[in-house]
Amino acid sequence: MIFCFIDESENKVTPDYYLILTGVLVSSQHLFELSFEIKDLKDELQIRNLKELRDTKRFKRKNKLDATKSLTERLEKHDVTVIGIVEFPKKLKRYDPEYRKKQLYYDAIWLLAERVTMYAKRRGEKWLFIADMLKYNEIKEKIRSEMRLTGEAFNVKMKDYLFETPFFVEDEFCNFVQVADLVALSLNHALRSYLKEKVCLADMDIEDLYKFSPYLSLYWSLFDRSPEQKVGGWGIKIWWYNE
Repeated sequence: MIFCFIDESENKVTPDYYLILTGVLVSSQHLFELSFEIKDLKDELQIRNLKELRDTKRFKRKNKLDATKSLTERLEKHDVTVIGIVEFPKKLKRYDPEYRKKQLYYDAIWLLAERVTMYAKRRGEKWLFIADMLKYNEIKEKIRSEMRLTGEAFNVKMKDYLFETPFFVEDEFCNFVQVADLVALSLNHALRSYLKEKVCLADMDIEDLYKFSPYLSLYWSLFDRSPEQKVGGWGIKIWWYNE
């Protein structure tokens, strides 16, 4: 079985708002051993939560890059795969922050679930949805009910591959949700850097995105790829949400 751990990051720095979701996919064969290895890394770094690596006062850039490299080596060793979704709001009925995030999160979850379902289908396995705790209870319940009953991924019934119901957990108790957070943050870092240098998003070459962040560059080998070894559309999907 495949465990998919999900967390989000959003851009509030540059004028272009977007929401990122990343799914960290771990096989049940590797889950427990990798979890212990991540715990050992946290002990080495003297942290309780991987999100503490965000603290720029405590961790300098080199320290963070070294920690990211060590984490990536552990993830690669256990065949972890990452799938990322980036959603830009093209047209919404309302643009207040709460409404915008709720709408984009709900849509991005479906896009991510579609791609994870197809990933699971290619491997002939079921997958389990585990995401960071949401404060939007109505969205959680909607996701839980709809995915199990009516969810489809490219004409494939999601319920045939989704194991049980989606779970929402507190990230402080889940190493892998913390990993998903760091990968989402690295993708956010790359996109912010890109938007500061470039003007037209439509011309973005996803295959070069890792060049805009040293953190994303370290995680880059983990992203899912097409048979032609392309990340775009497989490991990273960029979408313009239109209500």
